[in-house]
Amino acid sequence: MNYPKPRAGRGFTLIEMVVIITLLAVVAGIVVPSYTRFWHHTRFMGAVNDIADLLADARERAITKDTSSTITYFGGTQTFKLEVTPPTQNTDIPKSMQNPEQGDPQSTGGIRGYQLREDTIIQEFSVGGKGGQGAPTALSGNQAQSLHFREDGANDGGRITLVNDKGFGAMIRILPATGQIVIDEM
Repeated sequence: MNYPKPRAGRGFTLIEMVVIITLLAVVAGIVVPSYTRFWHHTRFMGAVNDIADLLADARERAITKDTSSTITYFGGTQTFKLEVTPPTQNTDIPKSMQNPEQGDPQSTGGIRGYQLREDTIIQEFSVGGKGGQGAPTALSGNQAQSLHFREDGANDGGRITLVNDKGFGAMIRILPATGQIVIDEM
């Protein structure tokens, strides 16, 4: 039998290489913008979730410490501050039997804060109504807005609307009776 001899050193032709490079360029042109948008969306939602976590922490501390807590937003510095009010001393118990940590601000969690990222802003922060659906409060300059959680986790309700420079938006609603936090993407 007579078999054809394999050609030594056979590689890709120039046309095959151009086709492969063109296909890779098309795929990269589709994938890179999609991934960039996904990355910006994930980063924005991370900021939204950080604020929702701060609100949940305020509610949890108010319930577990049987005291009140306050979330304050400062528009000028784009920061949130969580303050937990130390519980009042029970005067019916003799001093020797009182819990020494009860009046210590560190035992209640003290103060916690959160700084917004540069690309994210608070467009609206309103307190009151059903999930903050009262009259919206436009924030300007160094104006501060506060949301208070009571000992049972209830609050006056609130709504925080966030947007970023890439066109993403979300609304965090805090329901008044339960303190439940709901995130709605816009």
